Amino acid sequence: LAPFDYLAVCLRDFGFPGGEDAPLFAALLRGESVPGLVPVEPDRASSFRLYRIDRAALR
Repeated sequence: LAPFDYLAVCLRDFGFPGGEDAPLFAALLRGESVPGLVPVEPDRASSFRLYRIDRAALR
Protein backbone atom coordinates (compact mmCIF):
# COMPACT_ATOMS: atom_id res chain seq x y z
CA LEU A 1 0.00 0.00 0.00
CA ALA A 2 3.01 2.28 0.11
CA PRO A 3 3.27 5.22 -0.56
CA PHE A 4 -0.46 5.85 0.00
CA ASP A 5 -2.15 7.11 3.18
CA TYR A 6 -5.72 6.10 2.28
CA LEU A 7 -7.50 3.22 0.58
CA ALA A 8 -10.94 3.55 -1.07
CA VAL A 9 -13.11 0.52 -1.82
CA CYS A 10 -16.21 0.55 -4.03
CA LEU A 11 -18.97 -1.43 -2.33
CA ARG A 12 -20.90 -2.31 -5.48
CA ASP A 13 -20.79 -5.94 -6.52
CA PHE A 14 -19.31 -5.99 -10.00
CA GLY A 15 -18.69 -9.73 -9.88
CA PHE A 16 -15.00 -9.26 -9.14
CA PRO A 17 -13.27 -12.27 -10.75
CA GLY A 18 -10.73 -14.01 -8.57
CA GLY A 19 -12.21 -12.63 -5.34
CA GLU A 20 -11.24 -15.83 -3.56
CA ASP A 21 -7.62 -14.95 -4.37
CA ALA A 22 -7.92 -11.54 -2.69
CA PRO A 23 -8.99 -12.19 0.93
CA LEU A 24 -8.19 -8.64 2.07
CA PHE A 25 -10.43 -7.14 -0.61
CA ALA A 26 -13.20 -9.65 0.13
CA ALA A 27 -13.04 -8.85 3.87
CA LEU A 28 -13.34 -5.12 3.14
CA LEU A 29 -16.37 -5.70 0.90
CA ARG A 30 -18.02 -7.65 3.73
CA GLY A 31 -17.36 -4.75 6.12
CA GLU A 32 -15.00 -6.77 8.29
CA SER A 33 -12.29 -5.16 10.39
CA VAL A 34 -8.79 -5.37 8.92
CA PRO A 35 -5.74 -4.62 11.12
CA GLY A 36 -4.03 -1.45 9.91
CA LEU A 37 -7.01 -0.06 8.01
CA VAL A 38 -9.01 2.49 10.01
CA PRO A 39 -12.46 3.33 8.62
CA VAL A 40 -13.08 7.01 7.88
CA GLU A 41 -16.73 7.80 8.56
CA PRO A 42 -18.38 9.58 5.61
CA ASP A 43 -20.39 12.79 5.94
CA ARG A 44 -23.15 11.22 3.84
CA ALA A 45 -24.17 7.86 2.39
CA SER A 46 -21.79 6.58 -0.27
CA SER A 47 -21.08 3.47 -2.33
CA PHE A 48 -17.42 3.83 -1.34
CA ARG A 49 -15.69 2.99 1.92
CA LEU A 50 -12.58 4.99 2.83
CA TYR A 51 -9.82 3.71 5.12
CA ARG A 52 -6.82 5.48 6.63
CA ILE A 53 -3.73 3.27 6.52
CA ASP A 54 -2.09 2.81 9.94
CA ARG A 55 1.30 1.43 8.97
CA ALA A 56 2.23 0.53 12.55
CA ALA A 57 -0.77 -1.82 12.82
CA LEU A 58 -0.82 -3.07 9.21
CA ARG A 59 -0.28 -6.81 8.71
